[in-house]
Amino acid sequence: MPEFGINLIRDRVIPRARRQARYWAMVGYLGIAGATLAVSLAFATSWVTRALVVRDDLERLEREFAADHPDQPGIEDHAAWLERSVSVNVERLKTLDRLAADTPPTARLIYDLVLTLPAGVTLRQLVIDTSEQVVTFELLATGARAETEPGPSEMLAQWKRNTALSAHLVRITHLGSTRQSNGERNDAVWRFSGQLAGKGP
Repeated sequence: MPEFGINLIRDRVIPRARRQARYWAMVGYLGIAGATLAVSLAFATSWVTRALVVRDDLERLEREFAADHPDQPGIEDHAAWLERSVSVNVERLKTLDRLAADTPPTARLIYDLVLTLPAGVTLRQLVIDTSEQVVTFELLATGARAETEPGPSEMLAQWKRNTALSAHLVRITHLGSTRQSNGERNDAVWRFSGQLAGKGP
């Protein structure tokens, strides 16, 4: 039988140019992969280093806390207790704010009222009805002041113009006057009432 020398894979031989292109593509891929791996290792090393530093700091803080607060179980438990305490105190402060908003500014009211009084006239009594938000007060005009100006009408006009007092007390009215003897001196008692600002109808 005759033999035929036929190369069936001669067309499958990769040309040199293609082999070089594939070679350099593989080299480039390996280079990129190596650089990516190096960067990843650098980030991982940095992260591990920071984690170790944080761990050392936490251990140091735990030791210092245990030395300064031997009666406390630990920083985290103490922090949780502080958070609960702050929450409780915040609620208490909110309650106080609500109470303060509903409480008449007595000290400021008395201060602004006394500043308007002329010489010889003193604040003898002041009562705040918290249910009705009404203020009643008495002024004592001593001796010669009881016979001279300003009297109740002039005081009402002066209070109406006084913005500081009007911020706390409005609709002030004169309830009446009485005379009382104090030895050889005759005094006058002037009675007034008013509404706490922002509290009345």
